[in-house]
Amino acid sequence: MTTQTKDPDDANISTSGKRRTITLTNRGPVRINEDDWQIVAQGGQGDATAGGPLGWRISIRVRCEHRTPGRFIVHAS
Repeated sequence: MTTQTKDPDDANISTSGKRRTITLTNRGPVRINEDDWQIVAQGGQGDATAGGPLGWRISIRVRCEHRTPGRFIVHAS
């Protein structure tokens, strides 16, 4: 069962499922429910192992909100 939160900042976020906060450039952070934002594309590059030649890793994801077609978030970690 899905319920709505009482916080006005989270008015459109259901409380079921895993929630994630995404930090954006030149904007405040966005809080999403991962069940509502499907990953439509993802990729990564680098070598996160300590002994690897690069010593870094980046992962990029594109999420689409299934309730609002055409609404996307692109984030990296």
